[in-house]
This record gives sequence, structure tokens and C-alpha cells, in this order.
Amino acid sequence: MRWAAAHPGGPGQERIIGTEPGFTFRSAAELARLVREREVSSVEVVAAHIRRIEAVNPTLNAVVRLEAERALDAARRADEALARARQSDRAPAGGLAAIGRLHGVPFTV
Repeated sequence: MRWAAAHPGGPGQERIIGTEPGFTFRSAAELARLVREREVSSVEVVAAHIRRIEAVNPTLNAVVRLEAERALDAARRADEALARARQSDRAPAGGLAAIGRLHGVPFTV
């Protein structure tokens, strides 16, 4: 399965994601930096991880219940929150300082 995601470069720009090597092998801190600096979107990172789970989970059986749509929806909201924070960063309170250090980084429990 391939996922199309909005590219952080602007509205209407899409690229097929989930094929980028390395998203699933980077540290959480590195992924957070990439998302924060808009080199990738949270949706792109989450979709890459979903693809990896779909590829290896039949053998590993590590993820009992994959909620891909819910994860992608949360990633969209994270990207939107980051965009709002960037816009309000010029304001005296809030902005990027209010965004968590791992904002937009997927994880599983």
C-alpha cells in the first residue's frame, strides 16, 4: 500500500511517501527535528511507519491492532498545530515554544 501525503512545502503539493528509506530507522529526536523544520510532515513520517509495520508485522506479530487512519488523523492535527504555532510564533506568548519536543513523532505502546 502506498500513502499520498501533503508535502510541507505548501497546499496542493503531494508526494508518494512511505518509500523513503530511513524514516523508520531514525531517532525520535531526529524525526522531531525534521518535522519541526518542515523537512517532512508528521503525516509522511506516520505513513512511513505504517508501511513498515504492514511489511514486518506478519512475521513479528508485534502490533496487535493497527489503527492507521486514527494515526494519520492525529498526524494531520499535529501538522496543523505546528502550522498554527509557526503563525503565532510572532506573538509574545505561545507559538513554537508551546509545541512539545517530540511533537508529530509517532510511537506505539
